[in-house]
Amino acid sequence: MNSKRCLWLIIPFMLTICTVGIVNMITIDKAQSDAENRTLQQRPGIQNIVNKDYSKLYETYYTDQFIGRDNLLKLYTRIELAMNKSTIRGHYIINNEWILPHKIGKKDSTNLSNLAEKLNNIAINLNEQNKDVYFVSTPSKIIALNHLYPKYSEQGYGMENLDQFISKLDHKNIKTINIDKYFSENFNEEKLQSFYFKTDHHWNGIGAFEGFKNIIANMNYIEKQESDKILNNYVKAVVKDKLFLGSYNRNLFSLFSKKEEIPYMYNDNGKEYEYFNYNGNEYTPMERELLISTEMKLDEVTYGGAYTYDIPLYKIVNSDAPIKKKILIIKDSFQTPTTLMFADFFESVEILDPRNSIGLTSSNVIEESDPDIVMFMFNSETFDSMIDIVN
Repeated sequence: MNSKRCLWLIIPFMLTICTVGIVNMITIDKAQSDAENRTLQQRPGIQNIVNKDYSKLYETYYTDQFIGRDNLLKLYTRIELAMNKSTIRGHYIINNEWILPHKIGKKDSTNLSNLAEKLNNIAINLNEQNKDVYFVSTPSKIIALNHLYPKYSEQGYGMENLDQFISKLDHKNIKTINIDKYFSENFNEEKLQSFYFKTDHHWNGIGAFEGFKNIIANMNYIEKQESDKILNNYVKAVVKDKLFLGSYNRNLFSLFSKKEEIPYMYNDNGKEYEYFNYNGNEYTPMERELLISTEMKLDEVTYGGAYTYDIPLYKIVNSDAPIKKKILIIKDSFQTPTTLMFADFFESVEILDPRNSIGLTSSNVIEESDPDIVMFMFNSETFDSMIDIVN
């Protein structure tokens, strides 16, 4: 009798294990997790047996490709939210609306020195070619909105890391514009909150505009009176009839409200600029709608779709610009809301994402473009990883 009872337990259990295993084997592997914004491990092969890392990779592969994985993680996240845990999948939830990640840890001092030296060497070479070089820090949400974090949160080192890095730059050859410092010294907590999306890690159009004003003031290529005249012509537009999918919300399986306004600041001058996209061999003319705000016809919009995606290399030409110079901006995603703002001021604006997939190095682009100004524009959280891939 006891053996029969055991069979009633063992057989269903074994059938479940075998069924799950078979389904996992025949299910098509996913390439990427949208929620985690990362590439998923693919099935290891013979080469991994040779490299003796097969078992380790297969364990990761099985976890990544487990059937219903996203649904299970989403259910677990719901449970964590219901339990009112202090952090949910690495995020702080503030007033059930603001999503913030863990604070920035202390960066390695030696690595910061090496990265500063890397930019210093680039700047020396460019200065010898009579090119101006700028390093611009765009303020990470983690640093700017530090006041939102609960008192029990860990210590952050974001501003300390940035200050340490900037202090190592050769200021004779690199002009620095520290927007993080500018924000902290000139805006109160309530105003700073209006500069950022609640469920995304980026600033919004309003924050980008305030940062851009600081950039133009520090570059000092035209009289303040003239720049103010242009800046005062900017108007604010807010999109309210779209759903906004923030990066942090996506990480948490879109469990938070998507009813978040998308603000823009634009120059109401009625001028038409020329747009070009680099196709891997040359610049080709491109319609504005295919480069700027490409998702605005959709019901759900992401940060990149609201402003500009991380396009490898593109250019905007404004023949009537007040600053008759060509600027090349080597950037990360924080730069994107400022693209048209730069185009309002500079005759030619080239935007390069060093993470590009078109086979061009930063040096290649600088040599072919021959800009008057080279600007490294990176956010204060991940500036080190961005500089690391500049080549």
